[in-house]
Amino acid sequence: MPEAGPEVVAGPAILDTVREAARAAAPQEACGLLLGRHESGRVVLSACVPSQNIAAEPIRRFEVDPAVRLRVQRETRDGGEAMVGLYHSHPAGTAVPSATDRECLYEPGLVWLIAGRGPRWTIRAWLALRDDFRELPLMVADV
Repeated sequence: MPEAGPEVVAGPAILDTVREAARAAAPQEACGLLLGRHESGRVVLSACVPSQNIAAEPIRRFEVDPAVRLRVQRETRDGGEAMVGLYHSHPAGTAVPSATDRECLYEPGLVWLIAGRGPRWTIRAWLALRDDFRELPLMVADV
């Protein structure tokens, strides 16, 4: 049986920020980076950093602006928080990785938060593997 993977812990403000980004970007996909730390079998999210979606087809796919990623890597290189994942939205779909998402797996080990369209933009957490995703428990708690 495969290892279940860590749980993801996020404060309500982070999830609200992802939902608002998804709502504001629709019908295009919203995207950004997740900052946090690995701690006792869980990934604790401390912040999300929005990015412009620079994909050629932003209605069907997402691409985080490399300048945002470089800035975050520079700002976090001295320890503490680090980039632990990314988020994006599916404005016309569910919070489940799409075939397009599977084609874009290039960094196994990152946490992906996906916001799926609905009355409240459902958010689910996923662990990127080499060629697929594994769903992770998403716990909402003040961190």
